[in-house]
Amino acid sequence: MDFRPIDAGDLEACADVFYAADDELMVRLGLPRSLRNRPNLLRLFGHISATSPDRAWLAEHAGAVIGFGMAAQRDELVFLSFLFVHPDDQARGVGRALLERCMVESARRAVCIGAIQPIAAALYARYGMVPLVPMYTFVGRPRTDLPALPATLTVAPLEIAQTAALDRTVTGFARAVDHAAWQAWERRLFGLFEGS
Repeated sequence: MDFRPIDAGDLEACADVFYAADDELMVRLGLPRSLRNRPNLLRLFGHISATSPDRAWLAEHAGAVIGFGMAAQRDELVFLSFLFVHPDDQARGVGRALLERCMVESARRAVCIGAIQPIAAALYARYGMVPLVPMYTFVGRPRTDLPALPATLTVAPLEIAQTAALDRTVTGFARAVDHAAWQAWERRLFGLFEGS
């Protein structure tokens, strides 16, 4: 087994591993397969691996990609964005080896993980990333309209230049490189304002 940094030519193979691993997990748990959005997934892989190239690694065996990991470093924080191993190669230490490469020399680490992945959660906990904040997903159709905002609050477009101070206050790090990418992808930024 070989490990090497990810380059732009590897992104398709990483997507194949991602979908194979995700499908296997969902089927095993009796859940529906996740929706596919390959072009956006590849764009996200490209952004993360380009902005944090030292933290994007893949594992190969006999010339085939069997796993990959990508972390985004923003200031002191290193966020593990993706860590997937092909189902045929899991439980062989591939994920641990990728994690160690992606998160090397990172004192401040973070990851988001679904509760349906206890094995991954145990791996991350061994490396100091433990559950702190629950995130919930709600699905359904609204039965009533959302209430109006209080008169003192407004929603308005937000400029990238306005995000740095807000990001630092809320998260402790700036991510202008991400905001610029999202803007290039025609995403729109909005802020909730009280006065200015």
